[in-house]
Amino acid sequence: MIGVAIIALGRWTSAGAWFFSTFVVLTSYFRGTYRKPRLALSALADLGESIGNAAGPLFVAGIAAGFGFVHERTIRYAGFLIPAIVVGRFISYRLVSVARRRNRLIHRTVVVGSGSVAERLRLAFVADPRLGLEVVGYVEDLAEPDRTSGWLGGLADVRAAVDATGASRLIVAYTHCRDAELSERLYDLRGHAVETFVVPRLFEFGSSAGDGRTQAVAGLPLIWLPHREWRSEQLVLKRAFDLVVAGVAIAVLSPVLLLAAAAVRLSSAGPVLFRQVRVGRHGALFTMYKFRSMRVSAVPELRQSGGDDPRTTRIGRLLRRYSIDELPQLFNVLRGDMSIVGPRPEQPHFVAESACIQGYASRHRLHVGLTGWAQVNRLRGANTSLPDRARYDNFYIENWSVWLDIVILARTVAAATRGS
Repeated sequence: MIGVAIIALGRWTSAGAWFFSTFVVLTSYFRGTYRKPRLALSALADLGESIGNAAGPLFVAGIAAGFGFVHERTIRYAGFLIPAIVVGRFISYRLVSVARRRNRLIHRTVVVGSGSVAERLRLAFVADPRLGLEVVGYVEDLAEPDRTSGWLGGLADVRAAVDATGASRLIVAYTHCRDAELSERLYDLRGHAVETFVVPRLFEFGSSAGDGRTQAVAGLPLIWLPHREWRSEQLVLKRAFDLVVAGVAIAVLSPVLLLAAAAVRLSSAGPVLFRQVRVGRHGALFTMYKFRSMRVSAVPELRQSGGDDPRTTRIGRLLRRYSIDELPQLFNVLRGDMSIVGPRPEQPHFVAESACIQGYASRHRLHVGLTGWAQVNRLRGANTSLPDRARYDNFYIENWSVWLDIVILARTVAAATRGS
């Protein structure tokens, strides 16, 4: 419909028209409009999202017009994008609904659960083909399962059931299993091309109200769990952010880097930089740099250092207090070993010891960072909980955005300047 808007206004050669068209596409992309799988198609329910995606260019055009940067016809084009996108969504939803009723664009679906809520959903999927879901079976821990009713196995078999049936949708209703076990089984599905929807607990009391990932089916809310599989364009964007921030930081902080290097050299015998092998993305090993903050020991100790470590020098304690010892990792960022924001890199033996912790391995889906969501929430050092750190790191990976990186970076700078 963006192309229709360009044709309608005869502005094929307008740089402003192409700029605002690209603006809408990028806005929609980063708001997850193209990523979110939709069950119950309602262009009216998504009207606010459509207007929000299209209103941004009009706002920018209005500001640019105030400074005389854009032509009046370009402003009209930006305004025309709103009805064009709204109408385009109505038409596309209609076409998809027709295709689903004709048994096309159908997704094979496995249901987790066998209670009244699960049965209510299964009946709704059969009664309304516009949802585009074909239930191929269910999984549940049953003492005496009826294999003729579509039972595919217990909860431990959910991954095998998805593989065997070729399902692309997983609906999690109320089950007999514990939440901890259910979470573990859902972790097993990471990397699979299956979209997961969950009926939230206490949905009768509006527990999912206002959640943009929630869709209503048969009077029941289904929350989409967007297990993030990072795409190439997202990695490129994050890498560009890293290069810009690291380059600017090195230029601005170069006097601090030089003073810190001189202070370390004069404080005690040994190299200025401390080098240590750490585990990065997908388990790759790399050499991480820090300013040396401890005395050189003939016998290395395989333990995480803390604030009261007797090996720390007086200058080292000062560098650690204001996180200046971490600054050489900016060069790790430029090399591509690390990111500005991400899970904290650990030594290989600590990673091996922590492999049994739920979600710990998943934190290595992304480049490790100089700072991160766990660190700014005071989860750093040897005395913090590894399960909590893994949970915070995975939250960051699942909910990443450039804005979240900026927030974490701002909180990091604020904490460093306070010496906390």
